[in-house]
Amino acid sequence: MNAVKSFNNISFDEKITVKPDGSLDIQGNFSFLNPDHVSAILCNYSRVKEDSWDKFKSDAYYLIQDLENLVDAALA
Repeated sequence: MNAVKSFNNISFDEKITVKPDGSLDIQGNFSFLNPDHVSAILCNYSRVKEDSWDKFKSDAYYLIQDLENLVDAALA
């Protein structure tokens, strides 16, 4: 929770490679392809959205926007 509730700047640098067995090797600080990262955001969604609501210079604001767009596309 502490890592999620206080972030303003997020490093989105990631390196994704496909392992021989077909699974993904994700290296980086944050990725929507990492189930643990998505779980942390979903578990703290309300708090993150509230904390970043009007902070247009915050990475958290755009992270929530991207997550909502991804969810809308998946549900469509």
